[in-house]
Amino acid sequence: MRSHTLLRGTTAVLAVLAVVQVGFAGSFLSGHYPPLRWHSLTGITMVAVALVQAVVVLLPGRRDRPRSILVGGLILPFVLAAQGALGMTRILGLHVPIGVFMVIGTLRLAAWAWGTTPNPSASKAEEVAA
Repeated sequence: MRSHTLLRGTTAVLAVLAVVQVGFAGSFLSGHYPPLRWHSLTGITMVAVALVQAVVVLLPGRRDRPRSILVGGLILPFVLAAQGALGMTRILGLHVPIGVFMVIGTLRLAAWAWGTTPNPSASKAEEVAA
């Protein structure tokens, strides 16, 4: 139960940050330069939160989650870091479309985490393990 709550928390934070990223990118593309720095800082924050989430997906209760959640949670920090490198090196032909897919994926992950309830028997096993 606790690990599912933590997963919900990290997915919610990542989803909000992803939506904020879209706003900063759009503002920059509209000709405003300060949002580019905010976009960069938000991206760094997303990598940090994704690292926390990578630990969370390994906590007890992971057997009740689809394998795609485990794999996605473990590779997300690396994909976000690569996405940041693309942006900082101005390879926007890849940065922008990959960013679109990442926002969609992040929102889907959050929808999954918030649309499911943890297995009660797994919750008891987590309480015993804690």
